Amino acid sequence: MSASAANLSLAIPNLSQDSLRNLSQEDQIAAAQDMLLAELSGTIFRVNGRFRYVPGTGLSVDPKGLTSLVKAVNEDALERAH
Repeated sequence: MSASAANLSLAIPNLSQDSLRNLSQEDQIAAAQDMLLAELSGTIFRVNGRFRYVPGTGLSVDPKGLTSLVKAVNEDALERAH
């Protein structure tokens, strides 16, 4: 598989305060990783590593996957700006 590499930061999912109280940091990170992987549905990708204590994931993705990730990051940045 020809893949592109990218470094992405994961936003912790938008959860209510009650939900946050009930989730450990590790669970919040895992939820953010799961949301990121959901963005790759329909693309070719490989998970090279999931981190337990750092909100990051190592991925190899095809060009379509990279486009999906860039779109998701841009949308997240726009939401945070408002």
